[in-house]
Amino acid sequence: MLVEGEPGFTQIKMEKKLAAGETLPEYDHYYTAGSNIGTHSSTAPTAGKEWRLVWNMVATELFQTDASEPGASFTTVMNWQSHDPIDFRGTTYGQKDVEFKKFMQLPRMADAPLEVAVSGRQVPTQELRDSGWRIRDGREATLSFDSYREYIRRSRGEFSVCKNIFVATRSGWFSDRSAAYLASGRPVVLQDTGFSAHLPCGRGLFAVSSVEQAVEAIKEINSNYSLHSNAAREIAAEYLDAKRLLRKFLDELGF
Repeated sequence: MLVEGEPGFTQIKMEKKLAAGETLPEYDHYYTAGSNIGTHSSTAPTAGKEWRLVWNMVATELFQTDASEPGASFTTVMNWQSHDPIDFRGTTYGQKDVEFKKFMQLPRMADAPLEVAVSGRQVPTQELRDSGWRIRDGREATLSFDSYREYIRRSRGEFSVCKNIFVATRSGWFSDRSAAYLASGRPVVLQDTGFSAHLPCGRGLFAVSSVEQAVEAIKEINSNYSLHSNAAREIAAEYLDAKRLLRKFLDELGF
């Protein structure tokens, strides 16, 4: 089987190989982390394959829902650019660097501290600082599982953008990192890729498409933090828990 975690990008690469006359390897089953791949909701191609959904999941038992520390930031861990853009049918698809520009002024607009643990190519460190973002080294925050979990634990919640290709194709991708925040009882404000049609939003999890919506989501979380913290954990346990999803996954495969 093929299980892919870059919805839109993977299928475009497959389509480009087919167009070049190459033969793709054949699998019995094709799974994607994009909840809209293969539906009318997404513009991503399918390369002629039938794609089933498997969410990016989280082992919820590994994350504790400790109380948020006073003054904690909304954070995220991200790569600015992890690979080159890709062209397909006249459109160039980029990464988080493209989408982050839409939210650059969020710290100036939101009544909450925001931080990015960022790595990757061409990070505009000075522009981020000038716009009010706190900055951490993304590699430092993810040196080990313990450091990653501790970074999330010390956060108020998560705000993050998604790769441009996920957003532009409405792939329905949802982050494994955001799943870990939810499992930790940390509310998530995430740029919408179309996942909002499949996961409950408005309590604990907010799908946003503009900086104004992100401001309102952060304001709502801070107005009743305990409610949104509990809801975040509930979403992780009900929709993204690894034991539950792997059981369903294996059932579909006939094991």
